Amino acid sequence: MNDTKRSIGGEFELNPAVFNDPPQLEYRYRFFSSGRDALRAILKVARKAGHSEIYIPCYICQSVKNVIQSEGFEIHEYKLTFNLLIDASQALFMHRQQSLILVVDYFGLLDLTDDIKKLHEHGATVILDKVQALFQEETFDADYWFSGFRKFLPTYEGAFAYSREEEIDPPRENCSWSLFKVLGGLIKYSCRYTHLVDKSYLQLFEMAEQQLDDLSESNCASQLICYTLEALDISSIRRKRQQNYLILSELLKERGMMPFVFSEVSDPASPSLPIVIENRDKVRTHLMEEGIYLPIHWVSESQSRLSSFASRCELSLIIDQRYRKEEMVRLVNALCEVKATTIVYDYKSLE
Repeated sequence: MNDTKRSIGGEFELNPAVFNDPPQLEYRYRFFSSGRDALRAILKVARKAGHSEIYIPCYICQSVKNVIQSEGFEIHEYKLTFNLLIDASQALFMHRQQSLILVVDYFGLLDLTDDIKKLHEHGATVILDKVQALFQEETFDADYWFSGFRKFLPTYEGAFAYSREEEIDPPRENCSWSLFKVLGGLIKYSCRYTHLVDKSYLQLFEMAEQQLDDLSESNCASQLICYTLEALDISSIRRKRQQNYLILSELLKERGMMPFVFSEVSDPASPSLPIVIENRDKVRTHLMEEGIYLPIHWVSESQSRLSSFASRCELSLIIDQRYRKEEMVRLVNALCEVKATTIVYDYKSLE
């Protein structure tokens, strides 16, 4: 196989060698099955504290809304600035007291210190979504926070939740949705050496996501996470993401392209480097034809101008540990070949 033309993107493959030796540590009951489960557990704690409604940002994954709605919370939406921080001019800051507010560390690139400080000054209780910020250890003094491994590591499951006082424990029950991910990852790995088509593992990944969508209760991670976590060199993975982020940032700058969100933290190890471009879907389709599969975050149903803009134009450039500088160069070259042009959100226009 010509390594320079290997596919870029898509879900992680899983090397069967991780199962050669039994794990030395017991991870299973430390982790929730998914970030959704971790959020659900936090919401249950918040409800016991007297909360029945929550403010969420206009730009958010639909699965987060689904979890909140399934827990019976009334949802209110707040606006974001062009750089995905909280718009401090809105009534959220002026009139509400003792609110429960979800804040997202988008792409693990933001410094949310001031945002959360202002919320606390107004008596708010803050839940921090760090699902895109696994390697950014700062919690910005939030009251609750959660994150997970799925966007960063080939574990397919695993998430955790904390309050200021303690870690929030997952239940002891687990479910089988992640087994489809594991099977898909093993088959994807085997595609290196066989003539299996992509559909053979993509269907399994889709089945897993459907089962995850259908869950209504929190679960703990399966025992398989004991094998996959112990087989990983987390420090090396973090370092490789940091290197690829810096390499890709510089390559984009050389071509006159800019990120959607400029990093406010040093040495970011984000899930991806986001850009916003004209004709996003057309560009993305062209890249797929070149074996480059890039995700988008997210297709939002919000009426906010910023959310609509990001839903139509955002493209997440892969920077994970599977790839080297050569893949970063190939990615930028492919963007240039299709004449992808980054654009700037017109934040001065009224919502």
